[in-house]
Amino acid sequence: MKRTSRIGRTMTMLEYCKYLLDKLSFDPELLEKEYRKGLKYLSPADQVELKQWIKEKRLELELS
Repeated sequence: MKRTSRIGRTMTMLEYCKYLLDKLSFDPELLEKEYRKGLKYLSPADQVELKQWIKEKRLELELS
């Protein structure tokens, strides 16, 4: 599934998840909810990459 950004470029679901989670980083509860939801739409390789990205960004999230 691909989304279109404001600048007309398509973004992958992984890029969209990162974008969304970055915007929601102010609310740990909402961040957790959207993270779990996003994992459902990602391939196993993208799931690993998203988990790594969360760790690198040091977002407050309990990773399973």
